[in-house]
Parts: sequence; structure tokens; C-alpha cells
Amino acid sequence: MATKSKTMYSVGWDDKCFTTKNGKVEIGPLSLGAQPSAVAAGSELAVICTVNGLQLVRDKSLSDLISIPFTANAACVTKDDKTVYVGGDDNKIHIFGVNDLTLTETGVIDAHLKPVQCLELSHDESKLASSDERDVCVFDLSEGNKAIIGK
Repeated sequence: MATKSKTMYSVGWDDKCFTTKNGKVEIGPLSLGAQPSAVAAGSELAVICTVNGLQLVRDKSLSDLISIPFTANAACVTKDDKTVYVGGDDNKIHIFGVNDLTLTETGVIDAHLKPVQCLELSHDESKLASSDERDVCVFDLSEGNKAIIGK
């Protein structure tokens, strides 16, 4: 489950996505292309990590399954919905630019020794925190993703 403002995105073992706004189901059920593992929300965009790739939700539309060469475990989205960070089982944080319901990989942060399990942006979006089962890393996004804490 992910929330932004008064909107909640929920995904479940039934491979479905629902969007609830102001306490009322607004969208759903949307059938996902695979089993979800995480969901994150920006202002008007949500990214759903599944065992087979990523899917985006925007304006009541669900993207096709976006294939990626790793299993996505965690994600976060910038407030302007232009950048998505995805943590994977390849121990990396993948950075994607967003154009409508498509993603283009624009960078990779290689800092973990184990699969990335959690990602979170600071309130001003100048820092990115990530964790695996053992370590926490913090990156200064305004300084070219320079590690402040961690590798």
C-alpha cells in the first residue's frame, strides 16, 4: 500500500490494484501482469513492482508490464512524477525517467552487497535512503548520487 495526499494505492496477492480517494474506490480492480511485491506513489503516478517487472498507474490507466532484467523489491517516486527509483535483487538502485506510462533507465547506483529492500526520498528530495537486510545507505542526489552513508 502507498499513499499520497488523499489517494491510496493498494495491491494484493490476487494480482489486483485498487485506488481509493477520499475513502471511496476510484479505480479498480485493475488486473496486474504478475504478483506484486511493492508499490510507491508520487503525486499523480504510482509504480507497482511485480515479480515480472514494473507497471505504472496514472489517470486511471495501467501501463503494460515493463520488463526489467532484475526483480524489483522496492520503489519510490519523486513528487513531480518524473523520476522513479527501483531497488532490485541485483543489489542496485535503478533510476528511471518517466514519460507518460513509459520508463527509460537513466542511471544506476551500485552500493549494496545484498538485494535492496527499501527506498525513501527525503522531504526535499535531495537525499535518497536505501537499505538491504543489513546495511542502510544515504545518497546526496544533488551531488551526483554521492554516498553520504554507506559505500
